[in-house]
This record gives sequence, structure tokens and C-alpha cells, in this order.
Amino acid sequence: AVEVLMLLEGSYYCLKEVNAVRLELMLFRDAADAAHMK
Repeated sequence: AVEVLMLLEGSYYCLKEVNAVRLELMLFRDAADAAHMK
């Protein structure tokens, strides 16, 4: 049972990391678009 819990914790942490990176990419793309608009 402990192994499963650790696996879930690990995958949850990975998901958070992926979402953070995705958010940063979105913000970066928005900033790039804004720069091109000027």
C-alpha cells in the first residue's frame, strides 16, 4: 500500500511540475505575441 501511495505522490508531483512548465510556456508565448504586436 505504501508503494502505491508513493507512486501517486510522485505522479501528482510530476503533474504539478508539468502544469507549471505549461503555464510558463503559455505566459512566454503571450509575451512574445505582445512583443510582436508592438
